[in-house]
Amino acid sequence: MTCVGGASPGLAASNPGLSAFVRGAIGLPAGLTMVVLTGAELFTGNVFVMTSGALDGAVNATQVARSWVLSYVGNFVGSVFMAYMAVAAMTAASPAASAAAIGIATAKASLPFGAAFAKGLLCNWLVTLAVWGTMATTSTAGKILAIFWPIMTFVTLGFEHSVANMFLIPHGMFLGADVTWSQMIFGNIIPVTLGNIAGAVLFTAGAHWIAYGKK
Repeated sequence: MTCVGGASPGLAASNPGLSAFVRGAIGLPAGLTMVVLTGAELFTGNVFVMTSGALDGAVNATQVARSWVLSYVGNFVGSVFMAYMAVAAMTAASPAASAAAIGIATAKASLPFGAAFAKGLLCNWLVTLAVWGTMATTSTAGKILAIFWPIMTFVTLGFEHSVANMFLIPHGMFLGADVTWSQMIFGNIIPVTLGNIAGAVLFTAGAHWIAYGKK
């Protein structure tokens, strides 16, 4: 996302809508596709899945908390590590891509709490709709299509995903962004995480449980 979109400053200046679409179509849809197809654990998806299971009586509160905590910590450690590896591999070595990564990190860490929460809520509503959509098909192509449209939409609209930000902000920091770890955590990760939880619990798991009933 930062390499392709960030390395196209002319496109961003002349056609910001198309630039946002390019960033949305490349990167995060591929990430969730790999998570779903490999059976990996994504915190934001787990909030929806485990809440749905709890509402159906299939899991208890301890199991929900364990899934949330372990996936969150694992996602954080993995994201920061991959951000470091991306810098070590010089994936944003061009001045334009590096400047884009720094700008992304700075902008995300500067969001007002309310805006970060709202963007997080709307983001995970779309992400969990993508996860829900993958459950409606057994084909690989069907799962990819179910993932692509909601994820592309949230990135294009500029919503906030806590796990994605666990990569994007440290990536910019490692490249020189004037952002501290406390600014990242309190200025973005916490409000976005709370918004992500609210979106999954209220807008997807809760709303669908009310609409369709148990199981």
